[in-house]
Amino acid sequence: MTTALQTYQLIQVETTCGSLLYELQIIWDEVGEFDGERDKMLLELEQTGLELNYDKQSLILKLRWLQWSEGLKQVLDHLSTLNSLCLVLGEDFKNTIKEVHPSLDESEGSKNISNETIHRLAY
Repeated sequence: MTTALQTYQLIQVETTCGSLLYELQIIWDEVGEFDGERDKMLLELEQTGLELNYDKQSLILKLRWLQWSEGLKQVLDHLSTLNSLCLVLGEDFKNTIKEVHPSLDESEGSKNISNETIHRLAY
């Protein structure tokens, strides 16, 4: 499934590539480059572009997992601190985390680790 951001980024890349190819076409026309050489260069440029796009997508994916794991670590650290405080103050830990976000009380299933949840746990 393609998100709006991915579509926008793809349009930007296509626009940039299109304008670069257009400028390259003008230069080739000016210097009189042969069609065979043009095709060979276009194929090389296309392959390089695909490799760069693949590397960029891999990096983005790695960064997303890293962000997710950092967010999860922050949530777990805050939950541990909150649990300690609840024990000292005699408060009900489960009710307290339900107030932050109901998904935090569920023993199974996904947890909400959005920036807002992390912020609410921290304060």
